[in-house]
Amino acid sequence: MTLRISRAAASIAIAGLAAVCPRPASLRAQTPPVDIAARYRETADRLIDAALADTTAYVRLGRMVDTFGSRFSGSAALERA
Repeated sequence: MTLRISRAAASIAIAGLAAVCPRPASLRAQTPPVDIAARYRETADRLIDAALADTTAYVRLGRMVDTFGSRFSGSAALERA
């Protein structure tokens, strides 16, 4: 099974991950505002290109979600995963 993910979808996913992983307060207070997109553009492009070139991780994730479903803390599904 081949799955094609658009570059835009991959970019949105990476931006979402970056948004939910904030820096510690001590670092936020000491660093001036920077253009995060420009700063990490090259790294993000390499990550996106790698994700688009190979769907192995996405297939594994799909198989895990289809097999085990939701995995709430302390649940039997979590133990099986």
